[in-house]
Amino acid sequence: MCYSDFVDIKNLTEAYGAQFSKNTEGETSNNSVFSHLKERVPHIACVKCSCHMIHLVASKACLKLPRFVEDFLRNVGAHFNRSTLRHEKLKELQLFFNVEVHKILSPSVTRWLSLEACVNRVLEQYDVLSAYFRLELLEDPSKITEDIIGVLDNKLTKIYLEFMSFTLEQFNDFNRLFQTEKPLLHRLKPETHKLIKTIASNYMNFSYCKTTDAYKIEYANPRFFVPLEKIYLGIAAQSSIDELSKEIPEPKTVITDFKRTCLNFYIETIKQIVQRFDFSDPLYGILDVVEPSVAQKFEVKDLSNVLKRFPSVKEDVNEMELQKEWKKHAFLDHNDLGLSQNLEVEEYWKQILKLKDIAGTEMFPNLKKIVGLLLVLPFSNVCVERIFSQLKLIKCENRNRLSTETISSLMATKANIQNAIKFEPSKRMMHAKVAYSKTGKGSTSSN
Repeated sequence: MCYSDFVDIKNLTEAYGAQFSKNTEGETSNNSVFSHLKERVPHIACVKCSCHMIHLVASKACLKLPRFVEDFLRNVGAHFNRSTLRHEKLKELQLFFNVEVHKILSPSVTRWLSLEACVNRVLEQYDVLSAYFRLELLEDPSKITEDIIGVLDNKLTKIYLEFMSFTLEQFNDFNRLFQTEKPLLHRLKPETHKLIKTIASNYMNFSYCKTTDAYKIEYANPRFFVPLEKIYLGIAAQSSIDELSKEIPEPKTVITDFKRTCLNFYIETIKQIVQRFDFSDPLYGILDVVEPSVAQKFEVKDLSNVLKRFPSVKEDVNEMELQKEWKKHAFLDHNDLGLSQNLEVEEYWKQILKLKDIAGTEMFPNLKKIVGLLLVLPFSNVCVERIFSQLKLIKCENRNRLSTETISSLMATKANIQNAIKFEPSKRMMHAKVAYSKTGKGSTSSN
């Protein structure tokens, strides 16, 4: 989406957002905000937040696991929530068992993929929690405490948690990658394909997963499944299930049901990824040109596909000169210029686009606009969510009457001052602050 495409989008979103926010998953997407944006701005690039989508994938997949596991995590978290006394009792047992003194975490609906941290914390404190709730039952008996002890005593509980720790880590790795503020839209499709193949290889024939396109894998076709006993569950869960199998007499239906549940989790995971990550937009076929290795090899002979996808850019670039610059870039002596293919994308193009000829003129003025367009395209809402979090900390219950100008100034100050302890404002900045207080407007003029 180029700069001109932003015109009236905010107003359009607000107008249609309230009207179509009640759409359910079963309804067609023709009445979504995206569809109406497309109608108004045909060449807009509408990219959903990759971090939010992978969070929804994990949430839907976890519904295939027994309900008692997540209920157990929430009950344990709620038990310790805002109770200093209970935390102190837990701390005593942690010191007695010689484990790390850590708080018990609660799953959060708004914090993406927080479930893995809760799972890992419970696994770390499993024996401590078992002892704690048994003492709690003696001092203050309750039905919830009895239920928690019953779940802790269930031998499959810990194995389910170990399985969740293994699988949720893969989602979090993906999430962490796209929580950066670096331009990474060009990596969204390959990383999604890699995630699909990684998950599919846990329960499907490896050679089939490796040689088949990720979106063509028949993830629900039993013909390509490995035998149920060979499904990969992660090191910890696999070790625990092997130990459990020695204790359970034949027939081992409990273990069979457990592995079938894990199989359903894997299938649902890939199903959700395929449904939510749509790469039908031609945009994803042209983003490879920003990769240094692709650009240097000159495998893409021209950038006509970019202009075709974003026709409004034609007004800002000379198409003939653009193609000349693209070829000129390919013939550069990249090694002498220190332009390795292994450089980060933004660092690579930063060095390329600042090159000048003998006369001191920019070598790639048109290419600069195209590359800048492709690198500015968003891939997640993380940076916006971070601002919301900062806003919540600044405008809190005790400071709920701050003006918009004050909040904006505080957030700008926080964003630009990395070390407030050692920061010393210049005279110009102090003067600007005085000017701001006198005018009552957001001006930072030093006049």
